[in-house]
Amino acid sequence: MANTWLNLELTNRGGSPTAHSIVVSLRSDGTYQELRRIFWNTISSGPQTLLSGTYTYAVSMSQPDQASLRFSEDLMPRTLIFTTSYSGTIDTDSRFTFFAAQPESGAVNVSNRCWISAGRTAITGFVIGGNQRRWVLLRAVGPSLLEHGVPVVVAAPTLTLFPPGQASQTFGSWTAAPSQVPGFEEVFASAGAFSLVPDSADCATFVLLSPGNYTVHAGGATSDAEVLTEAYILDYAAPMGP
Repeated sequence: MANTWLNLELTNRGGSPTAHSIVVSLRSDGTYQELRRIFWNTISSGPQTLLSGTYTYAVSMSQPDQASLRFSEDLMPRTLIFTTSYSGTIDTDSRFTFFAAQPESGAVNVSNRCWISAGRTAITGFVIGGNQRRWVLLRAVGPSLLEHGVPVVVAAPTLTLFPPGQASQTFGSWTAAPSQVPGFEEVFASAGAFSLVPDSADCATFVLLSPGNYTVHAGGATSDAEVLTEAYILDYAAPMGP
């Protein structure tokens, strides 16, 4: 299997804190890294460790529309029943979607380094064209710029995404949930983005976005300082679907 991102949407069974959404990077060498987990009940589930290890993927000889996916950390394999070439069901309620790497589409990076004053924001726009949903890495970098010779930086940047016709979304420090750091580092490497300083207050998120025009606002300055806003439209994509 080529490098692929897999989004598992799992059901919550019996009121237990079962994961609602898991995004996994399946590498072509047979190893995997979980990138993100979102839980139905984040309070009772507590801190989670993003898993990594090996996996096997085998298509059924008797039923070509089915495949067995087994992670080294799982007790049982998952049986994937394809309804399209990129998505399907796991059981009655759970679903999956593959986001295959498409290097020919070309990842796009937009960056904007600028000075901002207290109460002001740096605004960066980008466009997702075509008819596919794309994973996008967004970052507002301040503290890590010190490692690159920038002397005066926004100490605790803020990052807000404005989707077309929807409410804005604000994201915090990439290290606010320590268990997600390995996932972010995997995404940074996939995007070709430079590493951020461990435990820094830089902001980052990766989101699945539909075609359209977007703006990202970076702020958080308490006095005149520099901030770098970045948007990486990644190679991982899938057609618009259910």
